[in-house]
Amino acid sequence: PHEYLYGEETALLEALAGRPPFPRIAPPYRRGVDEVVRDHDEVSSDSGLSAGVGMATAADDNVVPPTLVDNVETLANVPKIVLRGSEWFRSVGTAESPGTIVCTITGRVRRPGVAELAMGTTLREAIAEVAGGPRDGHEVRAVLPGVSNGLVPADALDTPLTYEAMAAIGSGLGSAGYVVLDDADDLVSVAAGVSRFLAVESCGQCRPCKDDGKEIADRLEAIAASRADEHDLEVLLDRAATVVDGARCNLAHQQQAVTVSLTRIGSRDIAAHLEGAPPADRFVVAELVDIDEDGAAIDVGHVDKQPDWTYDETDSGQAPADRLAERRA
Repeated sequence: PHEYLYGEETALLEALAGRPPFPRIAPPYRRGVDEVVRDHDEVSSDSGLSAGVGMATAADDNVVPPTLVDNVETLANVPKIVLRGSEWFRSVGTAESPGTIVCTITGRVRRPGVAELAMGTTLREAIAEVAGGPRDGHEVRAVLPGVSNGLVPADALDTPLTYEAMAAIGSGLGSAGYVVLDDADDLVSVAAGVSRFLAVESCGQCRPCKDDGKEIADRLEAIAASRADEHDLEVLLDRAATVVDGARCNLAHQQQAVTVSLTRIGSRDIAAHLEGAPPADRFVVAELVDIDEDGAAIDVGHVDKQPDWTYDETDSGQAPADRLAERRA
């Protein structure tokens, strides 16, 4: 599936089983291929959840078939570790974040690219090595870690690419995909692009994620277009606090992280728009589909995707989880 939630581990297992990629709250394993439902299941087939099947629990007396679910990059490390040993693997990187990371750099750079780097390489070094540095005549203003973590300000570019170092500055390593932003970018517009992407891709099982996420996206778009006031900013901050309520996956936390980081490092952009600055150009955030000699290409068709996961002219108003559940019924 093209949905962003396909990358969440329990949603991935759902998709592999032929169901919509909706994250589940049960552990990521099932009881056998027949998915037998018993009374003591943590989640049963009549639970009303989108998964709609029996799941095993840690206290289950039956034999639970093992499930290994992780990203391809992690699994690709396993053969060499088995062949060469853990000490070989730990000879690169740092003590807490050993090994290497596949790093993608796009945005306002000389040449977007992908490279495998030692963990502990600084973000500034990665931008220079992978992408040739920022554009001539421009300075990096911030870096967007995909859509998964808070914006990294320019004064934190010397942060090492490790899980703990990136977390310490209020951001995160994620999958080491970074969009470089420079002095030509409006950070409110960037945050609005991220927020819209996440609001659309939310499945709607957790209603604050979907509803508050759409509200955040709408308010950010209004601010970027210079047609908002202080009330819009208040609503934005309120929704950023509640969007994570009951969240079963990390998408809502991504909404919150980007919004909070914007208020921290993009406050002057917010103030300028509230005071009537010229509207900012729309910043499109979507799937990266290719990097070649012409630069990075994204799925621009995503701007036509509705919050109900259709490409209809108008949104049905239904959350994807509700709409697809009705279709299966």
